[in-house]
Amino acid sequence: MRQARHDPIGQRTLLFGGSSPDQRADRGDTWAWTGAGWTQAAAPTAPRTHAELGLTGTGVILAGGMETGAMMQLVDGAWKPAAVAGGPGLRYLPAMAYDPRRGVTVLFGGGDPATDRLLDDTWELSATGWRKIR
Repeated sequence: MRQARHDPIGQRTLLFGGSSPDQRADRGDTWAWTGAGWTQAAAPTAPRTHAELGLTGTGVILAGGMETGAMMQLVDGAWKPAAVAGGPGLRYLPAMAYDPRRGVTVLFGGGDPATDRLLDDTWELSATGWRKIR
């Protein structure tokens, strides 16, 4: 499953990761569509499926995945560990949305990769860090 998200800051649509059934391999590539064509938006990173691209007030983040749930941030064309510590633990298929009015990214649920238990927690990421809402 590849993830796509419109990046209003970069004025592009991003596509990340997923799997290639024909190659039987997971992917860690990032592509951008600007309206004129596809270009590679970042150097490939560790492959992951079932991740979610999200937005913050300053850029793009990647959360979750079956292989790893480490939060990553797209910085200058490269995925780097997110600078914000704490927050939601490892998970796959979380839902994320950015609320520009409040300046927070909301993350909900997903599944625990170790047990496949479904999660129903809600978190917010602001400039000051993660906060569990419920």
